[in-house]
This record gives sequence, structure tokens and C-alpha cells, in this order.
Amino acid sequence: MTFDLQRANVWKRISAFLFDVILLAIACVLCAWGLSALLGFDAQYQTLMTRYQTAADACGLDMSIMTQTYSTLTDAQRALVEQANAVLAADETAVHAYGMVIQLSILIVSFGVLSGYLLLEFLVPLLFKNGQTLGKKIFGVALMRNDGVRIGHVTLFVRTVLGKYAVETMIPIMAVMMLFFGNLNIVVLGIVLIFASVVSVLSGRVIDRLGELRCVLPAAGVMFAGLLGMFFARSMLAVILTGCIMMSGYMLVTAILSGVIRDHTPAGKAGHFQGIRMIFGVLLPMIFGPAIGAAVIRGSDSTYVDLGVVKTVPTPSIFLAAAIVLLLILPPVLALKKKEGTKC
Repeated sequence: MTFDLQRANVWKRISAFLFDVILLAIACVLCAWGLSALLGFDAQYQTLMTRYQTAADACGLDMSIMTQTYSTLTDAQRALVEQANAVLAADETAVHAYGMVIQLSILIVSFGVLSGYLLLEFLVPLLFKNGQTLGKKIFGVALMRNDGVRIGHVTLFVRTVLGKYAVETMIPIMAVMMLFFGNLNIVVLGIVLIFASVVSVLSGRVIDRLGELRCVLPAAGVMFAGLLGMFFARSMLAVILTGCIMMSGYMLVTAILSGVIRDHTPAGKAGHFQGIRMIFGVLLPMIFGPAIGAAVIRGSDSTYVDLGVVKTVPTPSIFLAAAIVLLLILPPVLALKKKEGTKC
């Protein structure tokens, strides 16, 4: 018997995708709600709001003013806000509740989304024994590797956790949460990400024509230049320009190295090597990255008080440290170039 593998109809794929997205959103919300109830988020949030109201009443301040942008307030309003913040900073209950609200928000969102993905994108396909989600099952869309082989358990897990959860979902969610908590400038972030994405897409054909190995070091050079530029940037315009260079280089290096890893993965071992890639591309950077960053800014004199907690302001030297770490790309790339006889 001969089987003819064909790409599913585009409307079937779109319908299956939308169905899965709707189910995933419902599952993530339910999991997040369960975690919220289990961890007592509402109690911490109500405690924080009560302490906010108490501090505002003590200073004769309208609560709505505390939620406005600081630069839009009058001098009199700023004085009242600073007085209220001083009262909150001295309130241990408010400081604890504030820290818990921030930490629980991140934890609930992260594990709520992860639980939804593991349930619908990993466990359900395992039950069907062919990698299909509910949407793909209903609309008759199969899931397999590029070589036509049915996807394995390890590959399915890596695809779900590393690809769909960590990269496609949590990076945008964490960016949104940082914007919500006031840690990112939405204008700068938007310009930098859009520019870097366009550069990455337009560079695809050039990379394919010249070869991935030949483009690794030039792309790393762009990222290195951007990191050095961020070290010296002080104005918003300078941050935007150097940020565009840095993120363009980062996205190019990531895309190129992903292609190199794919090309050097032994046939039939994609699932095993994706697990190794997760260790070196996700786990180790998550451990060493924050440790290096914390070590770099530890001696900084620039600090700020956030509800009684003294925090260190990330200094420009963190970009210089990142540039130095980036130089570690040279030995393995040069060794691979020498092995394959590729010209720089």
C-alpha cells in the first residue's frame, strides 16, 4: 500500500489552530485561577490595596493620583505622593504584600500558561499517540517531522516547552508584564523589536546564499557593536539606535546558530539533541546570566527604594559584561570553520 503525504488545506490548519488557541486560553486561565486560589493571591492584593488606601488617607491624598504618571503631577501632588510613599515604605505589611503580589503575579502567569501547554499540547497528543492536539484531531490535520516521520515523545516535549511555551509565549508575556509593572519603556521597546525583526527577516536570503557559518561572526560583530553602544548611550535617541543594532545582531546570531545546530544534528536524533540544546540554550543561560548581571552591578552606588526595599539600579557596565561574554562564541565557531574549511 502506498501513502501520499500532502500538506493539509490552509483553512483546515487555520481552523485547527484557532480551536487549539481558544482551548489553550481557557485552560491557562483555569490553571492560573486555581493557582491564584491555592497561593492566596487575592488576600495579598486586598491587603496591599488596604495599606495603599490607609497611606493615602493619612496624607490627605486621592488614591487615583497615585496611579497617574509622576511627570504629569503638580509640585503639590508630587509632595503628597512622596509623603505617601514614605508612609508605605515604613509599613512592613505593605512592603511584604507588595513583594508577594509581584512574585505571585509572575509565578501564577508562568505556571498557569505552562500547565495549559502541558495539558493540551503534550498530554493530549500523547493520549492520541500521534502528536495531534484536539484541534488537529477534529479537523484531520496530522503532525510529523519534516522527513515525514511521526514525531516522538522527546521531540514533542521539547517542541511544547522550549518552542511554544518558552520562546513563542513567555517572552512576549514577560515583556508585557514588565511594561505593566513600569520596568520598560513601550516606545523604545516597540521601535527596537520591530526594527530588529525586520532586519532578521530581510537577512534570511543573504544568510542562505552566503552560508550560515560564514555569517555567524559578522552577526556577532553587529551584536558586539550594539552592546558597546548601549554602554555609552545616555539619551533616549542613543538607546533606540544602539538598541536596534544590539537586538538585530542578537536575533541574527540566534537564527544563524539555530540553523547551524539543525544542519549538524544527526539524522534520526533530533529529539535527543533538542534536549541538549535546551540545556545549553535555556537552562545554563538562565543560571549564569542573572548571576553575572548581579555580580557586575553589585558594587554600584546607584540604588533606589521600592516600598522600603533597597534595590540596585542596573548600570551600563552590564552591557560591557555581555559584550565580553559574547566573545566566548569565537573558539567554537572558529574551530567549526576550520573543521569544515569555511572561509571567514
